[in-house]
Amino acid sequence: MDIGSNVVAAVTVSTAPANIQFATRNLAGSLAVRMTLTSEGELQLASAKMPPPAGVAPLYAARAYGQIDSSGTLNFGKNVGNVNRNATGDYTITFELNQAESNYSIVVWGTNSPTTSFTTSRLEATPTGSGFRVQFMGWNGTTFVDTDPYYWNFAVFG
Repeated sequence: MDIGSNVVAAVTVSTAPANIQFATRNLAGSLAVRMTLTSEGELQLASAKMPPPAGVAPLYAARAYGQIDSSGTLNFGKNVGNVNRNATGDYTITFELNQAESNYSIVVWGTNSPTTSFTTSRLEATPTGSGFRVQFMGWNGTTFVDTDPYYWNFAVFG
């Protein structure tokens, strides 16, 4: 009896396999795929997608996340290749590994800054597969001004 597995892509420092397949030999002696673990973490038996357990929502994981301080230093995170502080309150995040597409959701939240309150953020440009740019503004008591939050967090889902 033969049992084998197949990684359906090259594994390198910057790439991961699309799927991992497990196969056994059928009665005719050829390999038949019996189970697949997809890049999204879904399990398939033969070619049928396995449903999540009853009453359980599917798993949606962040594809990148991090916490950045006011100087543009990454305190912690995953899949963050570079953080650039372009100007006051203006930051660009470049991913270590590109997103599968540029159609993803970004959740950004920041703290107040030493000189402003009620910090808000907006995307400065359309996100790309390789990263995004965000601008922070805060209320100084009179008007909104560009500001660096003490720190800010983000998560990317897609």
